[in-house]
Amino acid sequence: MKIMKQGRFRWDWQFFGVFVIIVFVVYILFYFVQFAGRECYRDSDCPAGNYCGSDYSCHIVPAASERVTQSQPQLASALIIALAIIVAAFIIRKKS
Repeated sequence: MKIMKQGRFRWDWQFFGVFVIIVFVVYILFYFVQFAGRECYRDSDCPAGNYCGSDYSCHIVPAASERVTQSQPQLASALIIALAIIVAAFIIRKKS
């Protein structure tokens, strides 16, 4: 273990302590600034017809007709899967 001068050793730790305190205070300030900049926290904080999004801002609720999407017919994919199962059953049957 190195023997250090008492004055120098104390100065290093004091500088480190001040640095840690300054970094902590800056972090807390940034946190509160970000927290204060939010427009809403719940849907009730937004006007009627709006909702609170994950970015903490109010967004207009889309109409029900805008949210409905046209579904594609699933018959073709169901037939492909059924055909694959039948072919697999014949292959397994031939090997047995």
